Amino acid sequence: IKVFVRTFRDRKEVLQIYLRNGMAGAEWIPALSDIDFTIIVRSGLSDEEEFDFLESFWRDYRSLRFFFPMLGEVEILDENAIPPCLEHSGCSPQGRPWALLHGEEDTSFVPESSTGWQRRALNCAMWIYLDLYAPCLALPDSYVNRQDLWRRARRIMRFLQPILAEEGQYAETSESSGTFGLTGNLRGDSSRDSTGDVKAELTATVLVALEKAAGFFPATNTDTKPWPSKASLSTAIVTQGVAANANGTNGDSVKSVVNWQEERTWIILRDGLTGNEMRRVIEEYEHRRPKTQAVPIVMPARVFAHMVRDYYPFDYSHLKWQRTVVCGTDPLAEIAPPERAAFVNHTLDRIPNILRYARSEEFFPSSKQLSLPRFEQELDRALAVQLLLRDDCVSPRWRDVVAQCRRAFPECVAALEEMKSDVARGRHKLVRRSAFRMFRSIAASIQELLDAKRAEPQAVGASAS
Repeated sequence: IKVFVRTFRDRKEVLQIYLRNGMAGAEWIPALSDIDFTIIVRSGLSDEEEFDFLESFWRDYRSLRFFFPMLGEVEILDENAIPPCLEHSGCSPQGRPWALLHGEEDTSFVPESSTGWQRRALNCAMWIYLDLYAPCLALPDSYVNRQDLWRRARRIMRFLQPILAEEGQYAETSESSGTFGLTGNLRGDSSRDSTGDVKAELTATVLVALEKAAGFFPATNTDTKPWPSKASLSTAIVTQGVAANANGTNGDSVKSVVNWQEERTWIILRDGLTGNEMRRVIEEYEHRRPKTQAVPIVMPARVFAHMVRDYYPFDYSHLKWQRTVVCGTDPLAEIAPPERAAFVNHTLDRIPNILRYARSEEFFPSSKQLSLPRFEQELDRALAVQLLLRDDCVSPRWRDVVAQCRRAFPECVAALEEMKSDVARGRHKLVRRSAFRMFRSIAASIQELLDAKRAEPQAVGASAS
């Protein structure tokens, strides 16, 4: 950490350097955890000045990481981007546990509650479970993998703890395995050799907490309709390698099994199961699952409903037309379609990533070649935010949102086509500079629109008085 600070503190563009995440919260695990930083750069830099600084920074940072491989993610923010980033990324009623390493303390980090923090906290926990925790379950057993699961589970609980505490709820604690309760103090019992049992208990505990937190975001539709199953529950359970014991008792715990375009399988559990009931289902399907088969994602029905309504509401329309209900009831029949507010919240929650993207290492790769498909994806998201803030326009289908953005911002579409042409000619550095200027301009427009939105209530109040 000292070497990192000494390396970059004298850059004239750097105002502050912060330590964040696990190390700042004293939760760093050797061989697993990274050391993450946030750097605040001064505003007013020209496109050329900032591009040259970022190119130099990421080149030097990669050299530094060669000697210190535990160095992790670095977020770089313009000083004017701090308020909107904090406003749209807060996941707790308190401020972020960042530790100042260089520069003057910024009063923007004074702890305060951010509107919608409960939803964002649950969505962050969902992201960790879906994208980081669940894939680890398929990895071969090892000491490092077990510790990684504990670490990711702890992160999930850290996001859920404030929600559950606010509502007076508590995560279920397993006495036998010494897992964790609301405090998030995970600890393994080294005396136990059954790794599968420990994984199942840990997963069940996480799912119980997710279900309780998701319960504060109603998503059910009283007008339920039955769905003809493609197979009987017991047959599908064996076919999918899911979970039913010989007596079928675990089959009663499984509400439905759903496939989506052969890419992902969900095992949707009945709500209200205890941790032990969930554990038995998870253990059984893991025991029966062929090792060549991808690990399905297990979640209670209430968590699945939150996923398609609030976590990623565009999934609702995708699943409506492209799902296969392998067995059980159709989960969408019991879930109300996402409201407009869900799409607005999801779009606005992308603001922090948009303000960071053009300064990220992804934008300045060692190969010097910008990934245009990835850039186009981020461009669509940024234009969707701009369209919402400018025209109050949003749609329940993502492809419709993209089409609206292409019509509303034809200059960006033309610039993107020119970049694709330059890539074909091998002009990669020109492409990166052009993409940087365009994305930086869009990010600045988003910040201006946000400032105007914040000023509106004050202006109305002033005129009324």
